[in-house]
Amino acid sequence: MRTIPVRAAILALLTVSACREESTAPIVASRPVTANAAAAPTAPQDLGVLGTAAQAFGISATGTVVGEFDTPAGEIRAFIWRAKEGMTQLASPAGSTEDWAWAVNDAGQAVGYSMLPSQNAILWLKGVAYNLGTLAGGSGASVAYGINRIGQVVGVSSIAGPFGPQGQHAMVWTPNSPNGTTGIMHDLGVLDPAGSSRAYSVNDAGQVVGTASVGGALHAFLWTPNVPNGTVGTMVDLDPGGTYSEAYGLNDRGDVVGQHQVGTEVRAFIWNAATGIRDIGTFPGGSNSVALGVDRLGRVVGQAINSSGERRPFVWTSKTGIQDLGTLGGANGEARATNPKGQAVGYSQTAGGQVHATLWTLP
Repeated sequence: MRTIPVRAAILALLTVSACREESTAPIVASRPVTANAAAAPTAPQDLGVLGTAAQAFGISATGTVVGEFDTPAGEIRAFIWRAKEGMTQLASPAGSTEDWAWAVNDAGQAVGYSMLPSQNAILWLKGVAYNLGTLAGGSGASVAYGINRIGQVVGVSSIAGPFGPQGQHAMVWTPNSPNGTTGIMHDLGVLDPAGSSRAYSVNDAGQVVGTASVGGALHAFLWTPNVPNGTVGTMVDLDPGGTYSEAYGLNDRGDVVGQHQVGTEVRAFIWNAATGIRDIGTFPGGSNSVALGVDRLGRVVGQAINSSGERRPFVWTSKTGIQDLGTLGGANGEARATNPKGQAVGYSQTAGGQVHATLWTLP
């Protein structure tokens, strides 16, 4: 499995990974978006760092936050943040050289991956790290990106081949009992028999979104179980006529967000069954954008490049259009995930250029 330091590195969008810059593929001009008058966002909250830099990737309905931080020695480790305790390190599995936490639920279960030495999907609960294995019987590699209320985990895993682990398929790991630490990993399949797939987010009904290759091009998908939280279902291409798209987040009413190609650029989108893909656009005079999270009210968060070339965190609604959420004083930032309370988390730069995990209250 290809080693990718952060999900943002595969977003085809300029971003900052803790203490390094990630290159980007081009993202296109679509219809201009004009922001209507709306309440101004509140000032972002600095969640701090444990070492030299930190970025947040997930937030639960109760406000628990997870992400990664860079140690003074240059190691990457996972953290969990709670309002009362602040930021603390999640336990590293024995032998791990690198840990990332991508999502967390209200039970305090966090998921991500550790390098052991290949990527292995990890579930953390009450200070203990559990290896979720792979679709190849433990061989190969796996990464967990999302978790829902009952503890279903989604991500990507190597699959078993005639000569050992091969390929990458989207997976869902379902616990034997709600919020348990033992369970079974299931293959969600692909859109193209010769292709690959990867899952990024799961809602409380067990619907899953991600990206799958079709004839060599990436297409956003929505996978829906035959019964709520089931392990057998149907994968649907959300952009069958498109040339590139990926889906990164969804809410419980089935709104899906991600990015898609429009001409020569890539733009943020929101999709639902009634309207299909709707382009969100970007800041006036800006360029590329990506949507990463959506809450139950349809508020979308992500990152967009403004007219000055800065990578700015945004919130978008159908009524107000796109709004800059602000940073901790620096040029760049990104909002990655939301919760039902209208909070969003991600990273932003300080006036001195440091990257800090950040929490916003959405307008």
